[in-house]
Amino acid sequence: MPGISYICSLRGDLGIPKKEVLKSLDSMVHSGRYRRNILIDDNNYVLGCTLYDEYPLASFEYGDLVICLEGQIFGLDSIALEKELRRLADFLMGDSGIEDGFSRWLLDTDGAFVIFILNRKTCEIVLMNDSLGNLPMYYCRDGDTFMISRESRFITNLMRRKEIERTSMAQYLLLGTTLGGGTLLKDVFRLPHSTLIRMDLKAGRMEMKSLDRYNFEKKENAGKDVRQNAGNLVSIFTRTCLSRVSSDASYGNVLSLSGGLDSRAVGACLHENHIPFSAATKLCRDGSNKNDVETA
Repeated sequence: MPGISYICSLRGDLGIPKKEVLKSLDSMVHSGRYRRNILIDDNNYVLGCTLYDEYPLASFEYGDLVICLEGQIFGLDSIALEKELRRLADFLMGDSGIEDGFSRWLLDTDGAFVIFILNRKTCEIVLMNDSLGNLPMYYCRDGDTFMISRESRFITNLMRRKEIERTSMAQYLLLGTTLGGGTLLKDVFRLPHSTLIRMDLKAGRMEMKSLDRYNFEKKENAGKDVRQNAGNLVSIFTRTCLSRVSSDASYGNVLSLSGGLDSRAVGACLHENHIPFSAATKLCRDGSNKNDVETA
């Protein structure tokens, strides 16, 4: 799994040899296309990543701040994106109205992303993800050491003690998945969506807040008829699909036909809006999805 990995100590030096951190990052270089980079390195923290050439990951400096974006925020060109990230960083490093403002910003922002912000001068760090948690992240606090990564292997390589989480294992055997934020390993969790992590490494403080919980009991559009609600959903779905369309002729737009209704809906939207695209799928051994192959 490409993406960022971060480890820090909330009390002084890291306490884990840097060569072990690098070794853990190297274990996630899964093919010759991948490479490992160290983005920020200090006595008590390391921010690294694994990626390939096309993977969307960018970082830049802004005064005392280092801002790293993994993933994408849709609908913004590179200039507007950097401006928006600077504005967000200034806001998050402030003191007032953060929770309400952050929640509003997330709901208004269409993207799949993880954002990391470091103030080199104060050693304050902010890490956040998008409103749906589109990019899975895993974290663990092991004593004074905090680790978070797009791939749990980074964490498990560096944990001092690894134990199976028995309840999560039972859930997985029964349901095929774990419930909530639990994983199969004790003390390793999946990061909830809309989560804001704030760390002050000089003071040794850390707080983690999930600021937006969806409440499906609120039915704001219950008074509208089926046609109105369907029309609104079509408008939102269309806007979302079109914001993801590539304008790069060298890549084009490729729709993966998976056999489900979601890919068909995206295909219908692109066709209706005269967006050129190619389709790809795979032929099952028993030929059960030959219609998808013919369509592709």
